[in-house]
Amino acid sequence: MNILAINPVNLKQNINSEKVTNTQRQNSYGLTMSKPLAADTVSFGEKIFTPKKATVLDFITSKELKLHKELQEPAATFLKVLEAISLKLAHLGVEFDVAYCSKKPVKDVNRCIEKMVGSGSLDIRDRLRASLFVKDIYNMDILNEIFRELDEWNYKLHYDKVPLEDALEAGYRPTEKDLKKKNIKLPDLDMRLDRSRVDEEKIPRELKHCLSHPQATGYEDIQFRVEKGGNLHEIIILMGKNYAKAKDEDSKYIYSRCRKFKELNFTKQEENNPNLIAAKGYIEAIKTMFREISTKLFANAKQKDHYNTDTVRPLEFKLSEFINFNTYFVELENCVQNYYNDKKLEATTRGAKAALGKELEKDLEKLQKIRSELDESLKHFQEQKKND
Repeated sequence: MNILAINPVNLKQNINSEKVTNTQRQNSYGLTMSKPLAADTVSFGEKIFTPKKATVLDFITSKELKLHKELQEPAATFLKVLEAISLKLAHLGVEFDVAYCSKKPVKDVNRCIEKMVGSGSLDIRDRLRASLFVKDIYNMDILNEIFRELDEWNYKLHYDKVPLEDALEAGYRPTEKDLKKKNIKLPDLDMRLDRSRVDEEKIPRELKHCLSHPQATGYEDIQFRVEKGGNLHEIIILMGKNYAKAKDEDSKYIYSRCRKFKELNFTKQEENNPNLIAAKGYIEAIKTMFREISTKLFANAKQKDHYNTDTVRPLEFKLSEFINFNTYFVELENCVQNYYNDKKLEATTRGAKAALGKELEKDLEKLQKIRSELDESLKHFQEQKKND
């Protein structure tokens, strides 16, 4: 770990004496979205496309660039606070990696805009992000200590106001007073952990519903947001640096690439068309292949960080899996073409048929790109196995 030497006492005094000037800057547009943003008016590469005519996205991009600069200071301050807390709680196995958290303490502008386009919402809650490593992540006493320390630095757990019905559905255990309210404030906290390992008696009543389950891949973490000076800071607690590496690797080579299937036009259709149903089945089969790799990644990282052992599961793909991968994509493309052919037969105008032809062309082009990227992922994990 790259730990910088600081004086927690002096740091705390300096931070608490700062004047709060950034009032709720994380969503300061004053706009409401009546429909999703148009995805073709901005580029998500290294350069941001500026259209000839001013658009909503042009305005938002300008605001995001300005906000990104403004958030650098509170982000840097927060990292120092987390470092001070980790030093104080080091005896409990709490660690803070300065180098890891300093890579992107403020979410990239393009990623923020991409998220807005995808969701149709201007509410970005994870602009400021940081991680803590806790080997015994199931120990709620340690989590409670972290909350207490953050509170000492005036970083308060963020709460969202939600309808009582939604709160009950989320598993919230209301008091008699709560039942008389229309809305309830719920903590912005999610503990995705193996419940059998957690002593739920040590979780405060108002936080018990925040204990959920690991993801399908076995991925576990604790995520929550704290607030200070109008800024939301997202904290992710992981088991250690190996788990953080696995998370980043999974995000780059598996999650972000498999997620692109959602961008295909035909996947958004809900029809009882056999070709469409088959196409979605092949997509799920491809995702399942890579989900198995994700499962191994996180299991291996857990072995190293939580159990202190190097007993790991191999990540390589067998020859049969390579064959399946290629077969799935060939059959997927055939199903997509047949689906659009079916739609063309149903179309009654030349314009409609031409539009379907363009959609087919776009979907096949995107499919080729997804296939190329996932093929690179296969080779990456094969190469990783050779180097282990």
